[in-house]
Amino acid sequence: MFSWSVEASCTTSAPKENVWKLWSDVETWPMWDHGLEWCRLDGPFSAGTKGALKPKGSPTVSFELTHVEPGHSYSDLSSLPLTKLKFTHTLEKLSRGQYQIRHRASCKGLLAPILFLTLRRDLKKGMPQSVRKLAEIAEKRKD
Repeated sequence: MFSWSVEASCTTSAPKENVWKLWSDVETWPMWDHGLEWCRLDGPFSAGTKGALKPKGSPTVSFELTHVEPGHSYSDLSSLPLTKLKFTHTLEKLSRGQYQIRHRASCKGLLAPILFLTLRRDLKKGMPQSVRKLAEIAEKRKD
């Protein structure tokens, strides 16, 4: 079965609570991920909760939170026709009050070769920008 993945990361001095607040507030994802028009979650930010998002120029995609470890990581899974698209977000403590934010997308299934030519290209371009924007917003938060 064909599969591919894309990953981006950056280092931040933002408190991990600030990063987590941005991750867990699904409706604000378009603030730091400019590839999204809107997002919603149909319940609490916990494993098993479903939601939907609208990528710019693409149809609405349903997703489910599959793993949530507050303050550290979460994953979500979208079921596309004959294909699964998984996003994993992790926050790793480094030295001297620094954290590494890492976002990873992986795709597996019969449509993965087609998405390799389209979605993967867009993610390779946009994911580094999204991670940096997330860090920038988290560093400026005062709440």
